[in-house]
Amino acid sequence: MANMICPQCGQFQEKADICSSCGIVVAKFKAESAEQSSKNQKCISGMGKESVLPPEIKGWNWGAFFLSWIWGIGNSTYIALLMFVPFVNFVMPFVLGAKGNKWAWQNRTWRDVEHFKHTQRKWTIAGLLLVLIVLPLFIFSISNMLKGEAYKLSLTAIESNVEVNNLIGSPIEAGLFVVGNTEVSGPDGKASLQYSISGPKGDAVVYVSAIKQMGRWVLQEVVVHNVEQRKKIQVVAPIEEKDNDQPSNNTVIISPLTDGWQAYENKDYSQAIRLYSKHIQNKPEDNNGFYYRALAYEKTNDDEKALEDFLQTVRLENDYFDAYLHIDSLLAKKSRYEEIVQYWSAYIEQVNTNGRAYLERGGAYMHAGKKVLALKDAKKACELGEKYGCQLLERHSGE
Repeated sequence: MANMICPQCGQFQEKADICSSCGIVVAKFKAESAEQSSKNQKCISGMGKESVLPPEIKGWNWGAFFLSWIWGIGNSTYIALLMFVPFVNFVMPFVLGAKGNKWAWQNRTWRDVEHFKHTQRKWTIAGLLLVLIVLPLFIFSISNMLKGEAYKLSLTAIESNVEVNNLIGSPIEAGLFVVGNTEVSGPDGKASLQYSISGPKGDAVVYVSAIKQMGRWVLQEVVVHNVEQRKKIQVVAPIEEKDNDQPSNNTVIISPLTDGWQAYENKDYSQAIRLYSKHIQNKPEDNNGFYYRALAYEKTNDDEKALEDFLQTVRLENDYFDAYLHIDSLLAKKSRYEEIVQYWSAYIEQVNTNGRAYLERGGAYMHAGKKVLALKDAKKACELGEKYGCQLLERHSGE
């Protein structure tokens, strides 16, 4: 009696039409296997346009859609580099999503369909991670970078503006994201920002223009726009004045603070003083006008007027550190160390975490002959991270 081995389960048994172990119809199984083998021969990958796409991998490719040219390089589908062509890049992700499976099958050699599916599944996961995690984190980090001093100054100005509070109510909350750009070069820079705010009565969009001068940010213009009520509020406005060269009915928007700094940079200190004085006349409560005019007075060796303006600066903003440094320098020229100690003590009452302030006051104490107090301040400066304070302590440790 003839025997056979089942082509599916491998059972050795007497020859029969149906396997006694797994129950398959032997002839039908062999015919289907031969047909599938024939199909597999036709669906060989990596042969370009001659490769026939297996039916089970037809469909949309999310990895190609999300990762475009990156997916293209990884799958030898270099047509994806058209993503770098203007205008074409708008439609290319959709083309790659629709044609990706076909092109990847034709352009690369795959072990089998399962290998192809497994690899493309990884590309899809990578694309989803990029879109759902990496890109949001990137956008959030960029937005946080824009939330610098200019952003904080504008938000403070908005929160204290009565008209804005009446418009959207209080408390005022800023939106999560900030868009725009900030350019900084050493102590100078400029910022152009946009962000949203909301309150109990409604929402609004904020537009900010600011400049950085001598390490400090100054708001040039802040506008709050309520789209629903079609109302704009000028929270910080450029100073308006008539241009003598223009007809009287024309108003030119200028900023003496900005122009003053330009004159200062050009070493035209007299012009800088004139422009800063004009700014002070229009905004006597703005400490920046007095601070920058004092810098210009220093350049003209007018120490008395410079000192007067620096003192006015700290009256308006009692924690303006740079102004205290200049006050220290000007008073030290006349050996007025007791006054220097008084001013640094006033600053330290407001900011007791600035090691440099203790170091400067300690220097004044030392010049005034109060060595014990000087070393006490040096110790505090050292504790706050000022290395020179630590060096002073070591130098006088044996005394």
